[in-house]
Amino acid sequence: MKTITHNGVLCVLGKVHMLGTDGKDIAMLSKRVKDGILQSANGTAGVANCNTMWQPQHLYITTDEKIKDEDWVIENDKVYQYKYQLDRHSHDEIRKIIATTCWYNAAKAVLRLPQIPQSFIEEYCNNPVDEIWIEVEEIIVQDAFKRRPDYNTHRIKLNSNNEIILTEGLSGRISF
Repeated sequence: MKTITHNGVLCVLGKVHMLGTDGKDIAMLSKRVKDGILQSANGTAGVANCNTMWQPQHLYITTDEKIKDEDWVIENDKVYQYKYQLDRHSHDEIRKIIATTCWYNAAKAVLRLPQIPQSFIEEYCNNPVDEIWIEVEEIIVQDAFKRRPDYNTHRIKLNSNNEIILTEGLSGRISF
């Protein structure tokens, strides 16, 4: 995962994916069928698919982070849990999901992933973007058995609501 430092904050570039739902779940935004206009839900209750003029949508934030077994991924607009033994794909097409507005996938498997802040969802409806900067923190990984040296790595930084933290105003991307 490639990181940059902006105003003293360590960040990673994420991609934003918007996918329609199967119509049976609740989403945090919806798209008007005739012209693609987006609207966000009021509060955290979400919007249900009770109006045929609107299609519920979910947002997924992905990174180029290394994919491991059991990670949730997007490949060609399909969301699934990665299984190493089933891997027959080029990893260029697969991106690791690090946050979402979706709580479960079409198979009703629970996605235990961080959430996307409501403020971003509302801003996204007015100004859709493809990329955003996400705060990360550096951690030191230690080998308890001292068979290899300690090393530094990064993890996505979360707020107390289990939401990713987005960095403001980097190179023309979304700012809050």
